[in-house]
Amino acid sequence: MAAEYDDRAASYDRTRSASQSTLTALLDALGEPNGRSLLDIGGGTGNYATPLRAAGFRVVVADLSPAMLRRAQAKLGRGAIVLGDALGLPFRDSSFACAISVNVSHHVPDLRRHLGEARRVVGDGRFAVQINTRENLEAHWIFEYFPQAKEPTLAFHPNAEHVERVMRSVGFQRVRRLSYVFEDQADATFEALKHRPERYLDDAYRRNTTFFTRLSADVESAGVERLREDHASEALRAVMARYEPQVRAAGDSTVFAGWAGDGDR
Repeated sequence: MAAEYDDRAASYDRTRSASQSTLTALLDALGEPNGRSLLDIGGGTGNYATPLRAAGFRVVVADLSPAMLRRAQAKLGRGAIVLGDALGLPFRDSSFACAISVNVSHHVPDLRRHLGEARRVVGDGRFAVQINTRENLEAHWIFEYFPQAKEPTLAFHPNAEHVERVMRSVGFQRVRRLSYVFEDQADATFEALKHRPERYLDDAYRRNTTFFTRLSADVESAGVERLREDHASEALRAVMARYEPQVRAAGDSTVFAGWAGDGDR
């Protein structure tokens, strides 16, 4: 995975930026910044760490890709980046007041270990993890054009109840869930792009989206051609309209907030 993102690092920020919709959910989950220390687990090029630092957190980015971290260093400075694995973070227990993990869970082979490491480094502090759950993904019309990818993709994404159970099992005594719809135009993640289908027709956007890198060339080509035709004829609008009630009910993505103890830190 580190090698994959090393290859993407040079072009990553051309199509990716922090989503205001996600930031709003994260800030709600984390509480007031007040100079609190925050670890961005799998923070890549620092797209979320940058606005969170501007909001008042003292941010450190940990990532497994040296190339992505070099991009983050240019934004945040050398002291704010650490080479580290989400499954074995190089920090002592309770090193941070809070932590986040954005779009990382489907890249790690052990969700419980990932969430357990977050719990360990925040101690009694707060952790906010953004996950595209199975419910979020099942509301995506893209599988009409790439049906072969549906079950393999869903296999990487647990349902919301499972995430909550795992969070409690690693010691987060209180867990809160917020599902939301991407309302802003900045984010270019797979889920956000469902509202701007023309981006799926752009090679640069697809290359920076894990969903497409897992497809064979033939499957991708056939699906993109069908999508292009329906987009041009506006038949895609009818497809999207069928999914819209499900999108509004399930949300595009979900932020889970977890903390230990009875206090609402």
